[in-house]
Amino acid sequence: PCVEALMETLHGRVLELASTPCGSEVLRTCVRCLPSPTYNFILKELEGRGAQAARHAYAHKVLCTIFETAPLGHAAVLVAEVIGCCESTVDLCKNRFGSRVFATLWASAHRRDHLALLLGVEISQEVDDCWLT
Repeated sequence: PCVEALMETLHGRVLELASTPCGSEVLRTCVRCLPSPTYNFILKELEGRGAQAARHAYAHKVLCTIFETAPLGHAAVLVAEVIGCCESTVDLCKNRFGSRVFATLWASAHRRDHLALLLGVEISQEVDDCWLT
């Protein structure tokens, strides 16, 4: 009952909460501690704003937590929004917060070849080895 009441309170306020220090921490805790069906609305409310959230001081932390913990495929729309295309990925990596999101995506990618496919690039083993060290 308490979790349901909390989720009801958070529903419709994800963007607002993600942009504040305390709100983003509440969202991150939900993602870390609750089963994915329970917090799925957080992902849905961030959809369409993934690229913007990746460059935000607090919202990027919510994305990082989602990319670290969400089951494979659940955050696919957000991943695609964040990565976009090669040009936006370069821009993302130049951004202080975006670079953290990209590093999290890279580190938590279940299959780096899938991430490379989204980026539209081929990643050599040398680059992959270099990144991991």
